[in-house]
Amino acid sequence: MASDDCRAPATSGTAFVRRFLHRSLINGWGAGADTGERGTIPSWLQPGDILLGANPDCAYGSWSHVSIHLGDGMVLGHHLLSGIYRAPDAEFAYYHRLRVVRPRLSPDQRAAAARWAEGLVGEVFCLFVRRDDPRRWTCAKAVWAAYAHGGLDLAPGAELLTPADLAGSAHGEVVWERGE
Repeated sequence: MASDDCRAPATSGTAFVRRFLHRSLINGWGAGADTGERGTIPSWLQPGDILLGANPDCAYGSWSHVSIHLGDGMVLGHHLLSGIYRAPDAEFAYYHRLRVVRPRLSPDQRAAAARWAEGLVGEVFCLFVRRDDPRRWTCAKAVWAAYAHGGLDLAPGAELLTPADLAGSAHGEVVWERGE
């Protein structure tokens, strides 16, 4: 078996899973090394804005987490045991690198995506889910589905959605970034 040096993006489901298992089980972490730094979250975020976070050595590649801003300082939270929930956007303060992407839609369309995403509260959160699985969600799939429901595919062709798929979407504009 060819070794995965974890430097190139994981472009297939198998490579992604292999990299995650290697980094998580062998190295003992998945979301990356917490640098201990705490940053600020922009106060001007709008419903539907996409927040991406990354720490050094993250198991998922360039970005380890993604969520959608629900408004009033809240985002969609994700936890393996408690599922999908409403969370304060301050949860993103611990990421070494933070990016805000605003899909190229009207504010009303972005707010509609945020309302749809909020309907996922209480659903099952998993680490690996194909985009066509109607019962389980990853952080990236939840954000992608909120916009796909309104007709915008932020990651055309991606079968196993990752935060990186949304970070570089041609349908979004980076409106703010902190970190390297």
